[in-house]
Amino acid sequence: MRDFFLPSTWFLQFLFFLVVIFGAEVYASVELFRFYDEVPGYIHGRILKFTHDFHSASKKQLDNLQLEMQCCGSTNSTNWVDGKIPHTCFQKSITNNYTHDTIHNQECSEVLEEWTKENLLIIGWGGFSFSVVQVFGIVLSSCFYYTLRNEFG
Repeated sequence: MRDFFLPSTWFLQFLFFLVVIFGAEVYASVELFRFYDEVPGYIHGRILKFTHDFHSASKKQLDNLQLEMQCCGSTNSTNWVDGKIPHTCFQKSITNNYTHDTIHNQECSEVLEEWTKENLLIIGWGGFSFSVVQVFGIVLSSCFYYTLRNEFG
């Protein structure tokens, strides 16, 4: 039974994987915070591309975005090619009277930027918080390893 508690390579491997996971968490958090400043340009470009290529597979996704976020186009309704504004840009009405007065006046890129930035911050700080907890796990595991080594080794 005593051999079971001897410090072995298993425990060192566990400690190694804790350190690797810690490094991955810190790296992911730093990358999320770095990407935070690149969000506006990326989102604006992608939505603008989708509005010019609206007959592609992106039509359904862009329709859903415009319905959910109550927005229209990348910057406004003039982004649509040939003035063909989809029905998802208009506010829902009982009479289905689609006029320029009922167009959503929020920019989809602006709405999506705010949503993405908010969620990037939550995920980034969550990852950073987990990495702080991971440091405690590394320290406690190291202490446990050295205690076992001194006790049985």
